[in-house]
Amino acid sequence: MNNLQKETILQAIFLADAYTMPLQWNYDPKNIDELLSNQSIDLDKFNGGMHNQFFSEKKAGEQTHYGDVLFHLLNYVKKEQRFDLASYQQAWKTFLETYDGYMDKTMKDTLQKLQDGVTPPVSMSSDFFGVLCGIPLILIAQTYQDAEKLFIERSSFTHKSELVQDATRFMLALSEELIEKNTLSQSIDNANTRVQSAAIQDIVASAKDLSAQTDRSTRELINDAGLGCDTKNNLLYALILLLRSKADDVFLDFMKANAIAGSDSSSRAIFLAFVLASRPGFTLPEQLLSSYRLLQPKTNI
Repeated sequence: MNNLQKETILQAIFLADAYTMPLQWNYDPKNIDELLSNQSIDLDKFNGGMHNQFFSEKKAGEQTHYGDVLFHLLNYVKKEQRFDLASYQQAWKTFLETYDGYMDKTMKDTLQKLQDGVTPPVSMSSDFFGVLCGIPLILIAQTYQDAEKLFIERSSFTHKSELVQDATRFMLALSEELIEKNTLSQSIDNANTRVQSAAIQDIVASAKDLSAQTDRSTRELINDAGLGCDTKNNLLYALILLLRSKADDVFLDFMKANAIAGSDSSSRAIFLAFVLASRPGFTLPEQLLSSYRLLQPKTNI
């Protein structure tokens, strides 16, 4: 992964999170349809969070708490040019103690352990964000092996879960396969073989079976499979979206299909952005990229 690819991936994940923020954790398909039909939310652009109880103060182009934590790590890496877990834990603690945005249970629990001096201050969460929380560390990773080690080290103190670690390895293997110009389907198969995880194999098999049910919409499949923040379900949903994509689908097509499915859509959007931005020739939609830079000039990505 060269520097340009790293920059593109970082741009993509922050755009994806900001794009999905207004519908994050919306579990009601009828409410989503209503927001879209009455144009309260326009999926061709960024929207504010006024219709989301968790992010009601967020403006168009701003991040969920996921994006805010990722941006904090990005700034930490740019400043330190390395990753030291003990140092980062203290920086993360300081950041969250003054953070005025929404904090999920994993963030709250881990912060409390740091404040109480618990050693090690580890949360056993298996939430899908654990797979994604180390992405800015690609800046200092020289190889995919480096990235795997760094990602898992970062996730280990907030999401110490075997499934999170296996899914992290799968995501990185999938990215590497796509950089080698393999198709999405072939890349998923190759990554699955490389990771050698029974749990990942089950998820990939389920995604293939469900995506082949042509009489049912992707949204129906995702809602019927069960909603929530866990890695198992959200990796399954993301793979269904990838396997059901058409050859001419672009970034915004994936983001729209993911957003209208509801549930933990921001974590899936970040995963999809990381994977899609690994494809040779990938470009971000100019209307989103230019708008994001205009709305959030301070982010400097």
